[in-house]
Amino acid sequence: MTSSQSTTSGHPQPNPTAQKAKPLFKNQFKILKRLGRGGFSTTYLAEDISTSPASTPCVIKQLRYKSKGAKANKALQAEHNCRRFQKEARIMARLGQHNQIPYLLEHFIEDGQFYLVQEHIPGLTLQQQVSKHGIQTEAQGKTFLHDIIPIVRYMHRHNLLHLDIKPANIIRRSTDEKLVLIDFGAVRRYTPESTKAQQSSGTTGFAPSEQFAGLPTPASDLYSIGVTCLY
Repeated sequence: MTSSQSTTSGHPQPNPTAQKAKPLFKNQFKILKRLGRGGFSTTYLAEDISTSPASTPCVIKQLRYKSKGAKANKALQAEHNCRRFQKEARIMARLGQHNQIPYLLEHFIEDGQFYLVQEHIPGLTLQQQVSKHGIQTEAQGKTFLHDIIPIVRYMHRHNLLHLDIKPANIIRRSTDEKLVLIDFGAVRRYTPESTKAQQSSGTTGFAPSEQFAGLPTPASDLYSIGVTCLY
């Protein structure tokens, strides 16, 4: 036994390099594993251990906001990020009223980090489905369009653009086989009269050129639906 592993009493001590326990947010949400990481957020599968008699699965998104300039005032930036977070939470709470969009369970700030807690949707993404079962039929493609367009229409009626529609962001819910649109990290409010370019976002191959130029429109989401259908 080395000196780093013992004390004067001779009892072994915990290995300082041992893996730390999974974090528990708000003494309520236990992280199970990381699902993915993108430009705007990191997503985790978690469970709400406060529910009874059994814990409830959920998804936690840790949001990341980029600073406005290298010399941005930290206090002003923190205030700006907090306002943006509250706005995003309100948007998600409103959108979650649709049966095919995950509903918002809770949102909170911990240690200066921003978190959204959303409903967990069981099932495979379209990307996983194609990988597992192969290319779908023309009839399945038509059914996909019939199912996904009303969800996006619902967003557009709220003057919101998804801007990251792709096979990895659409889940076939296992409980009823309905499509569920997920990952709203790139969502933006749309005003037809606006000509000011926004920060560009989207996934190469699924987003149109005007979106990467920072001038997306509702047609940008329709383009992404079309490319997803071809996929």
